Amino acid sequence: MTTAIKNYLLQCPALKAITDDLATDLTDQQTKYALLNNGSTIIKRYRGAEKRQANFALSFLGYSFSDAERLENCGFCEKLIAWITTQNLDRNLPVLPAGYKALSITADSGALIFYDNTADSGIYQVQLHLIYIKEANI
Repeated sequence: MTTAIKNYLLQCPALKAITDDLATDLTDQQTKYALLNNGSTIIKRYRGAEKRQANFALSFLGYSFSDAERLENCGFCEKLIAWITTQNLDRNLPVLPAGYKALSITADSGALIFYDNTADSGIYQVQLHLIYIKEANI
């Protein structure tokens, strides 16, 4: 599922500038962007199939020394959220593995969530929510 969301996000014009790979954590000092899988929950069961919600966080390391840098980073979050909202409304949804069908994707809460001791850089995060059907016997 994470790979499908990663491939979907890499279509976003705001993410075209990524020169390194979109990682799955921010533990490497060289990593600037990471897609974190925050688990999924069952919303409803249908004769063996399940309607589920998968939650992800796109985190990125950005400079936050000045107000201008923080505003630029927040602008990136806003562009990403707007793109996902438009894609969802246009029904351009992530392509999921066999046995899964995307119903909707939303994004929210683009914000600075952590900064280092010097306040030179911080971690910004956008929450992503994918509603999908998992077919029976998958």
